Amino acid sequence: MKMWISNCLECTDDKPHSRCRDTLAHSVVNEEDSPIPAERIIDVGLDDTDNVRLALTNDTRGRYCALSHCWGPVDKRPTCVTRANEDSFFAGIEVGGLSRTFQDAILVTRGLGIRYLWIDSLCIVQDDVAHWRQESARMGSIYENAFLRIAASGATNSTEGLFQRNLDRKTSEKRPPTIDLRQKNSKQALIHFRAARENTNGDHISPLARRAWVFQESRLSRRTIFFNRPGITWECRACRMNERNHTDTVPRSQMYSWTKHVEDYSDCVLTYESDRLIALEGLASELGKLRPDTYHLGTWLGDVSGLMWRIVEPEVGMRGLPDLPSWTWASRPGRKRFATGFGPIKRADGTTSTISFQDNGRTLILEASLTECIVTDDRFVNLLRADGKGGTTPTGLVRFDDASDYQRLHCSMLGTDWNSALISQPNDILRGDTPKGENYYWALFLQPIENRQDHYRRVGIGLIWSTPDIEDYLEKQTFHLV
Repeated sequence: MKMWISNCLECTDDKPHSRCRDTLAHSVVNEEDSPIPAERIIDVGLDDTDNVRLALTNDTRGRYCALSHCWGPVDKRPTCVTRANEDSFFAGIEVGGLSRTFQDAILVTRGLGIRYLWIDSLCIVQDDVAHWRQESARMGSIYENAFLRIAASGATNSTEGLFQRNLDRKTSEKRPPTIDLRQKNSKQALIHFRAARENTNGDHISPLARRAWVFQESRLSRRTIFFNRPGITWECRACRMNERNHTDTVPRSQMYSWTKHVEDYSDCVLTYESDRLIALEGLASELGKLRPDTYHLGTWLGDVSGLMWRIVEPEVGMRGLPDLPSWTWASRPGRKRFATGFGPIKRADGTTSTISFQDNGRTLILEASLTECIVTDDRFVNLLRADGKGGTTPTGLVRFDDASDYQRLHCSMLGTDWNSALISQPNDILRGDTPKGENYYWALFLQPIENRQDHYRRVGIGLIWSTPDIEDYLEKQTFHLV
């Protein structure tokens, strides 16, 4: 581990490793002299004789580690600080009484010569809602500014530790597979199969990678050591390396579009549905330093693509967040995919002029095309002209957000895309049908809200393909989406 860290730090002239010192917003982290961006930190000392204690940072500066771990079920939850016991943690922590993962994290932090360690359940008062909100809002900054993230990737709960002492005997006795090949000249050749590396980009290889709260921790952290069941893996913004020093390059997640981040995030698991937006605030805040537009409720004002989401798989046990507006992906549970994975949808000439927020970001005001339409039983869309004529020829397809059936709706064509590959896969975007023509329009399908003029709620997305008379349906109106 020390060798990996040394290689990362000593490559001062190496351009890839220079990224390991920068935040996603390209500001340099002063790891020696920047204040720790948390109210509390664990002072682990530098050797076994030092007292371990919880401490107020009070402008404390210097390197620190941050732990990522799975909390696990209620009967295996980690040690927690509450208002009732916090004084004893400030006085001193009995390390032997901590969860096994926490003990190991202290051991690793000390072994690397680092004095401070941040652990969520110890540094956030767990029964104080105000303190939880204050510190959870800082978590993005805490992980991004940490010198090193310690990831308990192979552990399903805090009792299993970093080094997997508690695996069953069959698993613990297994060794990495080896094939012994003997050549004709009697020389021996061994083939070793390397351990699978941790993947934090949505493949769900480890228990930790599936946690929604860990998503922004992984995207923001600059250096991570993963303690996996097969072995230990290093990852910084320049490379990945395992214990046999096999090196891979690292995908530059900071270059991902916001919709790609949301897609990967939606693949993760939340314990509490109310955390869906909170657990992404740190990443949104950091990326917002690079964007000129406004962010509200999981969506950026300047990107039409952020409105064009669909649910590809339900989320068991989740009911949605009815208090959120219908236009945000966060209002509904389930894995999300956006209309395009190849970049932002282009605002088509004549379809959308402005998009703005109202009511503290809860209402979306659009000046865009708005056309009444009829939806057939097989989800084909027939557009109606302003005079009520039309409606007999299919001109598009719709995919609803739920199992409801709608027959008469409004359609707003927000943007266009010329890449037919987007719907070339059966059941991928809508139902696999190819649009009639080279280009087509991505559209929101809206239901009028009773007794609220020009107010609509989203019920689905769809495609309207370009037809010779499409201009007849592109007249813009100003309306509210709630």
